Amino acid sequence: MDNRNDEHRRMTTREEEQELEKKKKVKKDEFEEQVPPDQPPDEEVKKDFEQEKEVRKQKSDKKSSNE
Repeated sequence: MDNRNDEHRRMTTREEEQELEKKKKVKKDEFEEQVPPDQPPDEEVKKDFEQEKEVRKQKSDKKSSNE
């Protein structure tokens, strides 16, 4: 009897997890739809991206020189 209850709980949990995943996907899709894809990035975003790119390049250069 206990085993049946455990199995039922597990199955229910998996079903609930699937439902949660579906909800997360829907929310993510809705969020992505809210952001217009053709909107050009702001100057700040461009600067941040360039800085991050430069930092990555420097890190990779350091790794290469250390090896």
